[in-house]
Amino acid sequence: MKFDLIINGGGMVGAALALALGRQGMRIALIELQAPKAPEQLDPRVSAISEGSVSYLKNLGVEFPEGHCQPYQHLTVFDGDQTCQFSSDEIGCEQLGLFIENSRLQQAIWEALPKTVTVKLARANEFCHHADGVTLTLDNGESLTAPLAIAADGAQSWLRQQAGIGLSGWDYRQRCMLVAVKTQGQMQDTTWQQFTATGPKAWLPMVNNQAVLAWYDSPAEIKRLSALSPEQLVTEAHKVYPALLGDIAVISAGNFALTRRHAQRYGQRGVWLVGDAAHTINPLAGQGVNLGFRDVEALDRIIGGAFTSGENWWTDALLKRYERARKPHNLLMQSMMDACYKGFSTDKPLLSHLRGLAVMGLDFLPPIKKQILRYAAGLS
Repeated sequence: MKFDLIINGGGMVGAALALALGRQGMRIALIELQAPKAPEQLDPRVSAISEGSVSYLKNLGVEFPEGHCQPYQHLTVFDGDQTCQFSSDEIGCEQLGLFIENSRLQQAIWEALPKTVTVKLARANEFCHHADGVTLTLDNGESLTAPLAIAADGAQSWLRQQAGIGLSGWDYRQRCMLVAVKTQGQMQDTTWQQFTATGPKAWLPMVNNQAVLAWYDSPAEIKRLSALSPEQLVTEAHKVYPALLGDIAVISAGNFALTRRHAQRYGQRGVWLVGDAAHTINPLAGQGVNLGFRDVEALDRIIGGAFTSGENWWTDALLKRYERARKPHNLLMQSMMDACYKGFSTDKPLLSHLRGLAVMGLDFLPPIKKQILRYAAGLS
């Protein structure tokens, strides 16, 4: 079966790319093992979708599910006795972004897919690069052919491996536990993050008086916490989170390793990478999926523009423009998050003092503070 483009991976980023290019008339095969399903209770796998990403997705026709999105207008950073507060008012926006469960956003994007997108609920298990492009064979026996394939199948991308694209990076000496909790309605318009020597402790507000705690710590400590009962986990949370945490009750929890990976190149052998298949980042500032959506915007502009004007949109020469546009930006964001991770994960007195001064000093440098906020909100 022939298509203009094959996208392997129908998560938030892969589905958004299918939506963007499908709206421009491209015939797309979107491969994903199963369709997204809304969770019955709060899923701790949530994302902070920046205001820039929200606007882009809405322009593509995505309808964010009413009653399941929690906008936030304020961001507070604590470091010891020092505090820095950011507000959407400072950049003239109604909100900095919103929190939503990954599965619900994925489902909303799927619901917006045009008829030019054919969804294949299967797994790709064979890849062939040939003169006419690429062929992916699915585990149901179907063969899909197109001039180009996009790997949007996550950090462990199978398609990236088939194309022979290598990675550079490392594992951090931490894991992150995500804990979905019921709250007493505290600070629903504010997300905050406290930096400690063992790792950040963050509050991600959700709808219906719920929230997610993002709890960074050593692998050994996260393993210990994962074995506790919900009641014991609440007790431990009150030991390390600030008093403003308030009363909570645990709904569910999970954890994952922190890794940094960056593809050595963004494409070869008829395969180009997007989102986590190209880059993973420390989730410290919630920029991971937003970087993926920026990848989508770039491919939408480059591939979509060439397709609608009748150019050969699948050539390496054209797609190198995508790599030049996105790789330096993604590398810069990775490096910034690494600097924050290393700078804030220390209890050395001098470094801690300098770090506190830096946090406090942002309030005295409004132009820098405003630029940081616009960048984090995906508006620059």
